[in-house]
Amino acid sequence: MTRDPQPSQCASQRLKTALAAVLIALGLIALPLTLASCDSGTVAVGKSVIERVLPGDWRTMWAASPQPDTYIGSYDDATGQGENYVYDVQAADSQGRVKTVTIISFGSKASGEGYFQLDVKGSSGVHYHAVEANDVPADARAAIEADNASE
Repeated sequence: MTRDPQPSQCASQRLKTALAAVLIALGLIALPLTLASCDSGTVAVGKSVIERVLPGDWRTMWAASPQPDTYIGSYDDATGQGENYVYDVQAADSQGRVKTVTIISFGSKASGEGYFQLDVKGSSGVHYHAVEANDVPADARAAIEADNASE
């Protein structure tokens, strides 16, 4: 035979749940305000972390490798011996739908040659690797090339 929790236990649990919700909401408000005073590299890292933990779909997209000096920010790498470079790239999915995605090149500037396949969550390229042009779906490659031609 199980006992129903006492009314005071239920009220205590509701209070804890409400308090947790308030703390999460305050954190979500405070984080962007804190990041607003940071450089773009720190903002990109913060945004990427937030997008990884929030619910949302992962998408596979493709992008041309950005030109080396088109980065939007940089910051010291974890060793303090090098720099990581933040780029906004125009990426396209297999249907040719284009969106701006932020990627981080760790330890060196991008080469500006070839294409990347990206695992995208939100607007962050969480993982990416180099691919050959013939590995990029035709609609994605056409959208990327059209976007690059308009620049």
